[in-house]
Amino acid sequence: MIKRLYNNSQYLGFIIIILSLIIYLLLELKNNKFELVDYEVYYKAAQRILNGENLFTFNDGHFRYKYSPVAAVYFIPFSFMPLHLSKFIYWIFSIFVITSIHLICVKLLFPKKDNIKCSQINNIVLLSWLCLSVHFMFDIHLGQVNILLYLLYSLMVLFYIKRKDYIWPLLIALSLFLKPFGLIFIPYLILKKKYKQVGLIIGYIIVIACVPLIFYGTTEFINQYNLWFNELGYELAKKQHLLANGNHTIFSVLARYTPLRLLEYTPIISKIYQWTVLVLIGFFILWFINKGKDQNNSEIINFGLIIGIIPLLAFTDTNSFGALYLIIFYLLAYFKQMSKGVKIITISGLIMTSSNIYDIWGVKLFTLFKELSILSIGAIFLIISLSILRKRKII
Repeated sequence: MIKRLYNNSQYLGFIIIILSLIIYLLLELKNNKFELVDYEVYYKAAQRILNGENLFTFNDGHFRYKYSPVAAVYFIPFSFMPLHLSKFIYWIFSIFVITSIHLICVKLLFPKKDNIKCSQINNIVLLSWLCLSVHFMFDIHLGQVNILLYLLYSLMVLFYIKRKDYIWPLLIALSLFLKPFGLIFIPYLILKKKYKQVGLIIGYIIVIACVPLIFYGTTEFINQYNLWFNELGYELAKKQHLLANGNHTIFSVLARYTPLRLLEYTPIISKIYQWTVLVLIGFFILWFINKGKDQNNSEIINFGLIIGIIPLLAFTDTNSFGALYLIIFYLLAYFKQMSKGVKIITISGLIMTSSNIYDIWGVKLFTLFKELSILSIGAIFLIISLSILRKRKII
């Protein structure tokens, strides 16, 4: 029966994702780990903005609100419920978000499902879930917003391909008030001469930014944004030294694992080095885009690459590597078309990016892998595999 379902129902993989996340919820409750500590910060921020209170001077333990005033507005619907109940609702909502991300990726990969077997869709969905679950489950455990960003990015790509030119700029604008990572799309959009849509993004940003005026007077409204900009500055200033263990940026990985580690990284040298690497990454993306200009739907994986590079550029923790989701979907879909060498690189990358599980390795090994930035190395491997497929005109 299960085999028949697997071969005849394209939705079995999605059902398994939903069931696994429900089981995870039950295990969290059983082990007294149902906390969603990050979500609690957003919940309290939503209550404070409803009351016209300051968002940024409160310190709830070591968790602090560091997002835009608009982000607090996003969580207002949850704030009308008691905290514990709202955590359950947010978990269910997160299940919907994670499942939707997978659904959209399948839709992007297979816009016409006529010649695609249900078993093939289930294979890709379940294998991608196996690779991504460690990131998405950590996000849902914390009650983080990364999965919301991935959903907005996925919908943005879908509407971009469908040429819904008034919708996808709105999705980018909405994402920026959670985390400003979406700014990385702007150079690509300018390169594609989407000037009108870039103007729309700016217009949407201005309108959305004014929403907190519903709750604040003009003076306090300006004050809240000043405090948010201070938080952004604080986060940027928190960057670790380039040679520090656990710095997962590509700047640090290259500096630690190549002869560049012999340099003396003074503030000026560090800036020159980082800008040089950034320019080289820009040229690499241009090469990648140019190689795929004759391929069908090449813009989907162009966006996938840009999204996947985010955790290598921004100083973040390990849970941001779920941003590789679209790259992983594509690599799994085209795995059979890879040469043996590329398959080895891909499998190595998938293992390194999906096996950072604390409960499996224990504290010592997990800490060691984190210090060595194994996740970042795995991400680089996946991008190398993707680049080889693009060079060979497979994607």
